[in-house]
Amino acid sequence: MKLKLMGKKGQAGGFGAIPAIVISIMIGGFILTILTQISDDLGNAATSGSNTSQVAAAVGTGAVTFAGNFGTLFSLGLLAIIISLVAVFLVRQR
Repeated sequence: MKLKLMGKKGQAGGFGAIPAIVISIMIGGFILTILTQISDDLGNAATSGSNTSQVAAAVGTGAVTFAGNFGTLFSLGLLAIIISLVAVFLVRQR
């Protein structure tokens, strides 16, 4: 008995939904991480006598973290899409 993961023949298969779900979860977590990072940094700057340079540094670190996370997220999303496309292609070959 085959698992009903593939969907019906002629369709793109059940894999179509997987990358969308994965990507949406990753983007959600990623945005949450950035927001907590920035708020933490700003909170630290505010408690320690909040001069402008500390706030600027906090925003800068937030931006760097953002860029790093975005790179990781993008490559993971791309990987998920490629895997799903390969899976669909393999299903179609049968």
